[in-house]
Amino acid sequence: MKVLIRALFCCGLLFAGPLVLAEAGQLGKTLTEKEPTEKAYAVLSALALSDIIEVMRQEGLAQAKDVTRGFLPPTAAAAWQRDLDAIYDANWMKATVAAHFIRELGDADMSTVLAFLTSPNGKRLVALEVSARQAMSEASIEDAARSLYRDGGDAPDARRDLVAAFIRSNDMVAANVEGALHASFSYYRGLRESGALEMSDREIIDEVWATEAETRADTSEWLNAFLLMAYAPLDDAVLAEYSALSETGAGQRMNKALFASFDQMFAEIFYALGLTTGQALQAQHL
Repeated sequence: MKVLIRALFCCGLLFAGPLVLAEAGQLGKTLTEKEPTEKAYAVLSALALSDIIEVMRQEGLAQAKDVTRGFLPPTAAAAWQRDLDAIYDANWMKATVAAHFIRELGDADMSTVLAFLTSPNGKRLVALEVSARQAMSEASIEDAARSLYRDGGDAPDARRDLVAAFIRSNDMVAANVEGALHASFSYYRGLRESGALEMSDREIIDEVWATEAETRADTSEWLNAFLLMAYAPLDDAVLAEYSALSETGAGQRMNKALFASFDQMFAEIFYALGLTTGQALQAQHL
């Protein structure tokens, strides 16, 4: 069974909306270094995590329902929905990302990143990213954006080249593919743990790796289509400034920390999805 994740972690600076820090305060109390913790939360607040988490939550719920619609009986629907609501709990998702982000970011200096994110250009850029991400949740809009990218669209060649260079310099395709394959592996592990699947780790890896080329091509197209749509209203100078920032030590450190944090969150989510799916399948056979 193929697990689809469409560019879930596009880039470190692709998260906008007000961050809810109720659980963050509790996490902070367990850490001994206050300054790195406060700095990490400042970055997450500037990136505004809540909106993108909510988009991911809605995407995940819709995808999970599509995956199971064909083989779960109506009698299992209510229990399945309760499981999904628990797995895709927004507060847990934010807390998980925050906890791993704090650890991954460490004591890196984020002053230049925060200066950009809190500037008028930075605020507008992340707002455009979230708006585009929300729009791309609609299949018709995603299809249209992909078609525009494939057909050359209305974006000047210079803009397309700038977006393509931005994707390459931040290794965004590879990071997304790695995260998708990791989530898929975790899903199979959950199925196996439930007793619904008999596969070794080696067999699971081979099964997941067989989708790598398709996942890579799909991710590359999605990223280009998404970023071209998101950045269409921006001047080239703003995008160039943003791209240059992402290539600095601080930008790279933040991006890697965010990719690692979301990777961990989705690995846990997909393991739980595999487990609960397997348990539902097992229950049918009793």
